[in-house]
Amino acid sequence: MGLVPWTKAKRWKCIRCGDCCIEYMVPITYWEALKYSRIYGVRVKMVANRLILKDAGVSCPFLIFKPYQSVCTIQADKPRVCRLYPFVIRMSPIEPHEDDSALYEYGDRTFYVYLQDRCRGIGRGPELEDILPNVIKFWLEAYGSRRRRR
Repeated sequence: MGLVPWTKAKRWKCIRCGDCCIEYMVPITYWEALKYSRIYGVRVKMVANRLILKDAGVSCPFLIFKPYQSVCTIQADKPRVCRLYPFVIRMSPIEPHEDDSALYEYGDRTFYVYLQDRCRGIGRGPELEDILPNVIKFWLEAYGSRRRRR
């Protein structure tokens, strides 16, 4: 997985290509696994001590293809990891990007924000500077308290 610092990507927009819904393994939380199996009847696997909604290279059970776009049938209820794609947020820089190109200030906190370089939406849509406050806010709500305990 190659990463691009947010300042080099400059723009991003989901183009609904569906690549991320096929290419990547989807780890989910215990509560997501419980919800998806109860509400949608999806079978969840345990792989290397992680709950997995789907394996890499296999189409997501919630993905459907329509002319010129892919659609998530649970868009409003999709896993956190899917909502954050293609963003990778860290508290310290990731090698080899140890300069400040990924640095992002949010309130009184510093984050290092990257995008997975395989996403075809990089370079399209609105400027990342306008999107990142909402991305960081969601990340903090989803994972922030757990990350602080480490």
